[in-house]
Amino acid sequence: MCKYVGFTLVVIAGILNILKVSYNLYNSPVYLYDNNVTGACGLRESTRIHCGLCGQCSNNHDWDVYYKTKNNLTGIAKNCAITDVFAGRDMAIKCFDENAGLTPGCRDCWLENIDCDRKHCFFPCLWEAMLGIEQNRDKNTLSKCFACDEYYCLDGFISCAGMSRRRAGIFTDIGRHPSEICSDI
Repeated sequence: MCKYVGFTLVVIAGILNILKVSYNLYNSPVYLYDNNVTGACGLRESTRIHCGLCGQCSNNHDWDVYYKTKNNLTGIAKNCAITDVFAGRDMAIKCFDENAGLTPGCRDCWLENIDCDRKHCFFPCLWEAMLGIEQNRDKNTLSKCFACDEYYCLDGFISCAGMSRRRAGIFTDIGRHPSEICSDI
């Protein structure tokens, strides 16, 4: 019996090494900075504005959530994405509602972004979640998962949400090039 356990562990270690090599060989797409934004949106029921057009997240409540969770919304979204993959959409909705508190329209934009990531970025994002790789390789360089998300999913997210944290001028736990943070507000 013990030799089978040992053999199984060797096989699992081999598979993990193959996956690790595959991850290291994966070249993430080169994304463009989100810094060529035109226009501004006045938040509903507020004097605040954000860069770009209005969307589902363009309201005072979601701006407050973005600001209050500026150092942990990324982690909340990662956990809710993992919940969505393994426990289903209803549990992911509950995850966002209980841990982020976004309005339903804004939350649904985040869930659509998870769908996009699942379609285009599943492998690098799953691997980074398994290995605990952070969203930045260095101060201004995104991880492979986040670079993939920016390349494939940013436009769809912005079309739905309108306001992202960087378009609201909020610095977050994602290290971004300073030119990406809206300063025209």
